[in-house]
Amino acid sequence: MNNLFSRSASLLGVCLAFFIALSVNGQELAAEERIEAHRSALHLGQSVLACGRVAQVSARNEVTYVNLDNPYPRQTLGLVIWRRDLPSYQARFGALPSLVGKSVCARGVIEQYRSNLQLVLRNPQSLNIMTSQASDIKISAWYIAGLRQAGVPGGVLRSQANIDRLAHYASRLNATVVALQSVDGSGAAVPVFGSGYVYHFTAGQGPRSGFALKRGIGFVVNPDLPLLPPASATSAPTSTKAADITLTEGGAGLRLLSVEFEPRCSEADEGDVGPACERLASNFRQVAAWVRERERTGEPFIILGNFNRTMRDGRDDLSQALAGTVPLSRANAGFGSPCWMRQELGPRPFQDHLYLGGRAREWFASGSMSVMAYAEPWSSMMQLSPRCPVSIQLRLPTSSP
Repeated sequence: MNNLFSRSASLLGVCLAFFIALSVNGQELAAEERIEAHRSALHLGQSVLACGRVAQVSARNEVTYVNLDNPYPRQTLGLVIWRRDLPSYQARFGALPSLVGKSVCARGVIEQYRSNLQLVLRNPQSLNIMTSQASDIKISAWYIAGLRQAGVPGGVLRSQANIDRLAHYASRLNATVVALQSVDGSGAAVPVFGSGYVYHFTAGQGPRSGFALKRGIGFVVNPDLPLLPPASATSAPTSTKAADITLTEGGAGLRLLSVEFEPRCSEADEGDVGPACERLASNFRQVAAWVRERERTGEPFIILGNFNRTMRDGRDDLSQALAGTVPLSRANAGFGSPCWMRQELGPRPFQDHLYLGGRAREWFASGSMSVMAYAEPWSSMMQLSPRCPVSIQLRLPTSSP
């Protein structure tokens, strides 16, 4: 195996590079044919999406080989990762031997070196792990008020025991993607979600919006959506931007926008001209413009996070700002939340919401909306989080991984 692939494979890859679809921001502009790895010989010199089970991961000199279906020398296709690129793959997947036994799909050109077929991986986004039900993903919204890194002043002071409890709930949640709000970046998120996730947060410091995504889930980071900060002269804003990503899983091109809106303009005040309500109305207009752009490009999307209001469908300021745009579905419409519910009062109104637009409305698995309520007493609310994770299942198209 040591000399199975030589550096001449790199030159061969350059010679065949014109077969590879051009890409912008990590998104393919030409669709490759999906094939099973054992059919690679029929597609020599073609750019494809090759899928198979990882049978072996082996590091040799300057190259790491991910062999599909069988170990060397009986592999149906060898995926090649050059040593210089290895750190970016480890950041995405963790230790590569952990891929053994998992089903993956890889984009690239089928090449031949000596008697072996190979596909040189060009970037981490070209390799994706397939789940047992590759078309089903779980998306959650979770506002964890003032979650900061240990030792950083401000936010909510949480004991290690309470961080451990949040980590317990994150493990139980087991979501594919979690839209987070009021979290101070990945340094604050890792103790709760662990190394099995990768993270993206809006630019800046302090509690802000972002995402935790399971390793191996393909995504592209889009520019933050600027929002006006909360109208307060005495406290710093928790978020001045919405985090915007595109999930490439399943070839869906699903846009996700993690938001947190002005808490100081009550629903009774909407339409008022006070500073808080003016800022809220401005932010709703920003989101409406974002939705119109998704309508223009035909992208499916979900807006999710902490709206800080119950949202009276059709009668709230956001609905008014979105009037005439693409139809939206609110996944938790018509339901009450069991989060921190007192039995004598019954379910509480939701203040965290998930709005689906475009084809995402079709992918929503009916009846899948759920809330993971905490078992702790009411007195623990602020030491854990004032809100519980709200989740939905999406059934993505199965024609591509």
